[in-house]
Amino acid sequence: MSARRGQALIETAITLPVMLILLLGFLAALVAIEAQVELDTATSLAAASCAAARANGVQCQQWANETYQDTLRHYTYLRPGPLRNCDTQPQVSCQGSATLLYQNTPMAFVIPTNPTLTSTASAAGSPYRSR
Repeated sequence: MSARRGQALIETAITLPVMLILLLGFLAALVAIEAQVELDTATSLAAASCAAARANGVQCQQWANETYQDTLRHYTYLRPGPLRNCDTQPQVSCQGSATLLYQNTPMAFVIPTNPTLTSTASAAGSPYRSR
């Protein structure tokens, strides 16, 4: 009987860490997907804010930056990078980036790096915007 118990203990000791690492790896992938969705949302909202601003005004960049930063500040695992290329052409296009801080999540010991995520979003401005 003790040989069978010893075999079961060894099998558990080998299998359990592998299963735990696989589980944490899947959770880390889910955190990365959620972070990308949040970044896409923030960039899209920034482009929409810029499209709603006055044509050829300085409000476009200001509104886009405020919207972008305020959307991402709620997530402790995302450090917003700069919002770039928000221009006031009829088609507004913005590029955002953020660093995913795995150290602020339970997966810190599985994923030791902090990847940078990027997103591009466009919004169509109204041809009837005031100048």
